Amino acid sequence: MSEAGKEYRLFLKQRREERYSQFVNSLLPAIKSLGYEVIQRNDYGFEFIVPEKGFGWVIFYPKGDRLLLCKQNKWLYGGFSWIRKHILKDNGSMQNRCTDYYSAP
Repeated sequence: MSEAGKEYRLFLKQRREERYSQFVNSLLPAIKSLGYEVIQRNDYGFEFIVPEKGFGWVIFYPKGDRLLLCKQNKWLYGGFSWIRKHILKDNGSMQNRCTDYYSAP
């Protein structure tokens, strides 16, 4: 593999780790503060249920910024933005602290 390819792979790995730590340090406490029970599915995914908004069981993978809406059987990219828009939007002060520099607009 070329040197540029190795550097790119290391860059992607670093971004994934940054997204994971961002979720654990900012979004996870915000979600828990709203009363949602969050379960760590494995080393990568987190589960929570959003019944009052009709989304049901949600699995979020912060390293890949992907979200699975189990009730609709639908994968979404841009999970950080989706969580801020659909779960944290009523909690304005926490939403402002949960900035996401890694998701595409």
